[in-house]
Amino acid sequence: MGDRGLWTLDCRPNDLVINCFNYRLYSGGIMDHMSFENLGATILPCGVGSSAAFLELLAHLPEPCACGRHSFRFNVLGRSDDMFIVKSVNVFPLSAQEALLSLRPQVTGEFFIELEQTPPSDVPPKIMVEVSKC
Repeated sequence: MGDRGLWTLDCRPNDLVINCFNYRLYSGGIMDHMSFENLGATILPCGVGSSAAFLELLAHLPEPCACGRHSFRFNVLGRSDDMFIVKSVNVFPLSAQEALLSLRPQVTGEFFIELEQTPPSDVPPKIMVEVSKC
């Protein structure tokens, strides 16, 4: 319903919309955001405050994506719930996270698993772990 109202107000796909509604205290902020996105417009969620961060974001806006999507681009590194097989053993990344969390405060708990071969593999994966500043 919201996107039809926005169309009536002359909002079109490829428009750049700065949504200044507060996403925390006003539930309409996310509904407006979703309506603009459904219409195909690019949304800059600003909310209340954070003016310096918002101005920096405006200076680094990317060009529209070749795929036709008009929202922000994401760099997807992988999924945390994927299972892979090493030496006939099912390995779940969340299990590695549990083991790493037991090493706190030396590590932050953030990690990245790099597979050198497509599973199933006999080569153990590399696990890169973020070290704390303590």
